Amino acid sequence: MQKKFLLVIIGLLGGLYAIFGAIQMIRTMMASNPGTAYGGANIAASLVPVCLGLAICVACLQKSIAKAQGIGSTSSDGATIVPSLFERLEAWLNSRRVPFSVSRHEPVYTSEEAARVRGTALSSGAKALIVKAGDRFCMLVLPADRRLDSKKLRAALGVKGSRFATKEEVAELTGLEPGSIPPFGSFFGMETHCDQALAQNDSINFNAADHGISIQMKYADYVAVEKPGLAVLTDG
Repeated sequence: MQKKFLLVIIGLLGGLYAIFGAIQMIRTMMASNPGTAYGGANIAASLVPVCLGLAICVACLQKSIAKAQGIGSTSSDGATIVPSLFERLEAWLNSRRVPFSVSRHEPVYTSEEAARVRGTALSSGAKALIVKAGDRFCMLVLPADRRLDSKKLRAALGVKGSRFATKEEVAELTGLEPGSIPPFGSFFGMETHCDQALAQNDSINFNAADHGISIQMKYADYVAVEKPGLAVLTDG
């Protein structure tokens, strides 16, 4: 907190220095003849505090924004700390003011294992799948106790062909392994389609970009923040 405050103060001082330099430059231009070597040199010299002040102000502003977003933090030895995908997801949800709770547990790799360690119904698990529908990749979100119906998917999205993304494609699109993907296609720059049956749950649960971290939130809040396309996608 102190570092953020210090950055703001330095940025303000940089801005004031730039303003002071601008005033001096105006006075120099009024008092000197820009056409002479002496006048031109004075004007050029007065530009220095303007440029320096603006540079300081902009640099501090950029660092303040980055710190507020949790990006580019530094350790005690000055090394840049890259936030994990979970930390980025957490910051992303907080920025949208959506309430949610986080739980940490043993790593789980199946929907059944996840429901067991969470102590929740299997149907409340929001299972995120990456598929290629037609010529585009998109995210599907299904209740964990249901299976995707490919025919219903193609009908809902109006495409002739569809397939699951490969593990390599999933990694390239999300930076994650299958089973750890949170149900927010927009977080990864993809459209999201959600099976209507998930609405039968007041709250949903999902792995939060980590096999050992889960998030729970109200289904209504999920729909409000993600705005997925709602369709019948499963064979339930």
